[in-house]
Amino acid sequence: MGECWLLGAGAVGCAVLWALRDLPVSGRLHVVDPKRVTAGNLNRQILFNESDVNHWKADAAVARAKALLPALELVPHVKTFQTAFAGQPIARVLVGLDSREVRQEVQRELPAEVFDASTTGALEVLFHYNHVSEQRACLECVYPTRADKLAQSRHMAEGLGLTLEEVQAPFISVELAEKLTANFPHLVIDELIGRAISSVYRENCAAAVLRAPGGEQFLAPFAFVSILAGTLLVMHLVSRLRGDCCAVQPLGPSARGHR
Repeated sequence: MGECWLLGAGAVGCAVLWALRDLPVSGRLHVVDPKRVTAGNLNRQILFNESDVNHWKADAAVARAKALLPALELVPHVKTFQTAFAGQPIARVLVGLDSREVRQEVQRELPAEVFDASTTGALEVLFHYNHVSEQRACLECVYPTRADKLAQSRHMAEGLGLTLEEVQAPFISVELAEKLTANFPHLVIDELIGRAISSVYRENCAAAVLRAPGGEQFLAPFAFVSILAGTLLVMHLVSRLRGDCCAVQPLGPSARGHR
């Protein structure tokens, strides 16, 4: 694999490490994530269990993966990818992040080679590859800025029972935490204060507790969908490293022929 960077140690990032376990991979893999493991997403993060809650994701993922990948040097980075890159040239990145805006920022760091996998809604998986030498779509093309930049904020506000201004706050205040616990009694005020509202939204989607005013349930990707996304990323990575660049079809003859 050479020198490689895995951006995000959440659902897709954990699936990438898990999918690599049966492959003879070597090299150095940097695992980058500035966040902690939370209980709300354990069902989607295949490497973690209850004992990892409140630990740094990058550290926990590396600790779990070392036993699975003995020939691969794993380096955790509890920081943002911008800080981790620190101006150095980046050859290859594996992207498992959770927003289009952050993916755009990754592309602006000008990595030579990008492997990206994401879940788009509850039932879909998107994979993207680009190389600096190819005049093809990059992450900013695949994940363009929404015409309505407030669409996601409005969606979160509706699901959480908050105002648009409240969901746009950078961190959850005491007052906002009190309102959230009034709307969702299972939440704990002290565990909310200082967190990003988007993280709380995703966790409650995963727990299937959010509903629109009309009764429709807000859904997060099912666990197997995130695992499939990470596995597809690894399949494409192996294809590129082999130099055959085959079209990967998990249920078709191409996949069976490359196991």
